[in-house]
Amino acid sequence: MTIPTISTLPTAPARTDAPATFITRADAFLAALVTMQSELNTSIGAMNTDIGGIAANVTAAQAAQTAAELAETNAEAAQAAAEAASNATLWVSGTSYSSGDVVYSPVDYKSYRANTATSGTTDPSASADWTKLAYALPSQSGNAGKYLTTDGSNESWGDISASPTLDAVASGALSNGDKVIINSDGTVSVAAEVPSTTPVAGDKEVFNSGNIYDFFATYDSANEKVVIAFRDVSAGSGKAIVGSVDSATRSITFGSSVQFDSGSASNTQADYDSANEKIVIVYTDGNNSSYATAIVGTVSGTSISFGSSTVFNSVSSTNNSVAFDVASGKVVVSCKDGATVDGLAKVGTVSGTGISFGTGVFYRVGSVGDQRIVYDSTNEKIVIVFIDNAASDPLHAIVGTVSGTSISFGTSAVITSGSMANNDATFDSGNGKIVVVYRDSTGAGGGAPTVAVGTVSGTSISFGTPVAASSANSASTSITYDASRGKIVVAYRDQSNSNYGTAVVGTVSGTSISFITPLVFASTNSGFPKLAYDSVNEEVVIAFRDGGNSNYGTTVVFSASSFETNLTSENYIGISSAAYSDSETATIQIIGSVDDAQSGLTAGQSYYVQTDGTLSETPADPSVFAGTAVSATKLIVKG
Repeated sequence: MTIPTISTLPTAPARTDAPATFITRADAFLAALVTMQSELNTSIGAMNTDIGGIAANVTAAQAAQTAAELAETNAEAAQAAAEAASNATLWVSGTSYSSGDVVYSPVDYKSYRANTATSGTTDPSASADWTKLAYALPSQSGNAGKYLTTDGSNESWGDISASPTLDAVASGALSNGDKVIINSDGTVSVAAEVPSTTPVAGDKEVFNSGNIYDFFATYDSANEKVVIAFRDVSAGSGKAIVGSVDSATRSITFGSSVQFDSGSASNTQADYDSANEKIVIVYTDGNNSSYATAIVGTVSGTSISFGSSTVFNSVSSTNNSVAFDVASGKVVVSCKDGATVDGLAKVGTVSGTGISFGTGVFYRVGSVGDQRIVYDSTNEKIVIVFIDNAASDPLHAIVGTVSGTSISFGTSAVITSGSMANNDATFDSGNGKIVVVYRDSTGAGGGAPTVAVGTVSGTSISFGTPVAASSANSASTSITYDASRGKIVVAYRDQSNSNYGTAVVGTVSGTSISFITPLVFASTNSGFPKLAYDSVNEEVVIAFRDGGNSNYGTTVVFSASSFETNLTSENYIGISSAAYSDSETATIQIIGSVDDAQSGLTAGQSYYVQTDGTLSETPADPSVFAGTAVSATKLIVKG
């Protein structure tokens, strides 16, 4: 391209010019500069165009050179491949070849066999002296989308997998869509939480920011709430509070406490009337001559309301207890009658928010101490466990039968003799046994929490040999039954270990019981622990008086056994493509495949494997990425 020229500028003005001449020359010179600007721009644009063309030519030349070099390389590679594939050598013009020699053509790179001796100069692809060697592929009919493969001797067509998979032996059964881990031995298992025999406790939760005493915990199964009745020493009144358990976090939250007695309510116990869906609290009313009193509570949400109180023993009374007899639909209460010091029992009938009682029966003539009523659902009997103060404190149990609004008793049985205290009892429905705990100050443990297993037969009861739950010097023993795990839970204040709150799990077998290593549930002075089993959340709630925190009412959620996940941040490999039994070879969809056995997914969302093998949009601990959903039922496996 021709570069445009730049016009010559006129004579520039000079300082020596006369004024008129200077002005004329300056005007002309300045006007020429405008023209010069346009001409310069045009020239520079032309030069840029030429430069761009030169650069394009250089690039094209380089590309051509590269293409030539690549072609040469490809030709060399093709030659090498031909030689390797056919075991043939390159045909060379004018070379002498014998009949049967095999060469490959530098023109089409195919192999040829000499028909006769030849030294011709015509390429084998165009010469009658040479015959092209034929190679037959396996039949292609019906093999669209497959690939050609060989076992080293024979050729065949293979299927291309649209969904990458891994075949492995299943360790345990797998269901279609299960999230799968690889085990150290190369087998595969479903990602899940597996039971552990190790108990675990949650954090402390305060339910009353004040000094408490004489408290008891029970469970309202209709409303799925824990109810704690207690004496608020700071306020000088009897109160109750409703708690909601969260099993996922092993925590409990409470509503506001509600007063059920304005006086100094003591000797408090409570139980749940499942027939009427009511809480029945028994206590000694300090504002009413210390009479034994009962009151009915109704749980609603996280609160509780009460009807009017009813006196069930019009003399000074202590050691109150209460239990609900499911078979009769009646409440049974007991107390130590202050006038006679005998053990008194009565049958109560709940109606609405009130309760009425039949005629009392003295189940024990003589001074009784701590007592606890338990209902045996297997034999449909009431069992009262009590201390007989008139007989050097031996621990007794007696069986009662409810009939209408009355109760009758058999003959009491001695559980053990010696100096006993802090007795409590529960019913093991899995084994059909009454299980009693007490502090044995005469035993080898010097105050060890000790447990005896009792068997009801008709109107009598017998016990096996007592077993120490631990070697600790205990106080304030309490007991409950965890029906979901079939375990007995014993709680106590461990005087051998800074008065820490401690719990131990036991398993009943026949008329005996065995225990695992105790667990400290609260590293604080834990007074008078009381237990309630939440059958819906399958957790035990331990209420206690926290001596390390101004004796505030405090709870801990306790699991008699925990679960441990087999999932780690590294062992997740994919999703089971079908259902497989134990030891069967399973096909696992691995990274890059699409699983279609899920449900409830949101397309475009990332999902994570949870510790129990389910999927969630929120990472668990450990964080394991499962994949991305492409529909409600499909997940791209990513791992």
